[in-house]
Amino acid sequence: MNTFFALFLIATVASLVTTPLIRRLCQRYKLLDVPVDERRLHRRAIPRLGGIALYLSCCLALSALPFVDNLLTQYKVVNASLVPSPLNVIVDGSLQLSNIPYTGVSNYQRTSTGVHNFSFEATTTPGASLLTLVQTLTAATDTSIVLTGTAGALHPLVLQDNNLPPPVSTANVRFVNSTADVAAFDVFVNFSKQVSGLATNSASGYINLSAAASTGTSYEFDFNLAGTTTSLLKLTSVVLTAGHTYTVYLAGPSSSLRGIVSQDN
Repeated sequence: MNTFFALFLIATVASLVTTPLIRRLCQRYKLLDVPVDERRLHRRAIPRLGGIALYLSCCLALSALPFVDNLLTQYKVVNASLVPSPLNVIVDGSLQLSNIPYTGVSNYQRTSTGVHNFSFEATTTPGASLLTLVQTLTAATDTSIVLTGTAGALHPLVLQDNNLPPPVSTANVRFVNSTADVAAFDVFVNFSKQVSGLATNSASGYINLSAAASTGTSYEFDFNLAGTTTSLLKLTSVVLTAGHTYTVYLAGPSSSLRGIVSQDN
């Protein structure tokens, strides 16, 4: 149900109920505006408190907003797989996302809460499902589905995203090991280790970093083989802007790793 329509419907019904009640209350306690002079245009007494009915209706509709909006949820798909073709995503039998390339990140897709059936296909072979996922999407949550592995062994990593605004003048960032063959890696932020031993198909917690609101703040992210000084990948000049949440994915085989920086909110 469209959120705005639901709120309009609630406010309309509430006003139809409260307006007669307020009118009777005014009549009972003589809270009426009587036309006793020429300044008044109405010819008979009218209730003085009609605005209260409208005010109460609006308050009731707004108070229902968290519950109405929570009937929805949203998800996005990240293609970190080694499938040699872009991917299509079919949800509950309907094509929802098409041609997601390698290292591509879709926008969030809004849908109803509850159990959904996801099917992932190569664009070059439509109709041939590479992976089927039955996933429950909880109300008022954001979910990322990260696809890793090969066409014959596609793996879904399902992550719950925290897109609540970070503290003032900061940004949140997390890291995901969606590589094909790196068992674990360490993450250094501006040369300081922030994440240790991040295993394959797992995500770190969110890290809060200082960030400028207008111009953003530049960071370097270095990824080393866990417990060693062996460099796997360096991401330089990654700009984080205050008020936003980011996810950094490492994808691909160790011989040709790719970094994916996604602004989630």
